[in-house]
Amino acid sequence: MQGGAAARLRLEVPVTINPMGVARLDALLERANAALDRAVTQPTAGRQNAEGHASGADGLIQVRVTPSRLESLQIDAHAMRMGSAELAAEIRAAVNRAFTALAEDDDPEATAQAARSAGEALAGELRDIQNESMRSMAMFVQTMQDTVARFEQDRGR
Repeated sequence: MQGGAAARLRLEVPVTINPMGVARLDALLERANAALDRAVTQPTAGRQNAEGHASGADGLIQVRVTPSRLESLQIDAHAMRMGSAELAAEIRAAVNRAFTALAEDDDPEATAQAARSAGEALAGELRDIQNESMRSMAMFVQTMQDTVARFEQDRGR
């Protein structure tokens, strides 16, 4: 050491960030999110197409519903002869019968099977993602080990 100043070690090791590695990690995360989105929507996707039908006022009112909404309401012109309170009561009763019919058509075994299938598909995709991420992590660890080895090599000079 000269003049009491601490000797400084200058290491020049090029450090590079592989943009493909960042893009690859981003792609893995996107795949995981997509798999989760599919798993959440798949079990109910078929159910969204289910419909319930009912009629009221001796067929003058026709109703069609899906699990979350009233899809159609048809009122024959002859139904307009009823009083407003009676017409409203018939419409309400027809809508409720349509939702009841929809609920009775629900097949718990089919719903459970759809959920199992979605879960199995999700598990398979997550295994693939995990395997790919393990390969990426192994490459990252190897790069870090190579970098440390270069540091140690340069320090030994």
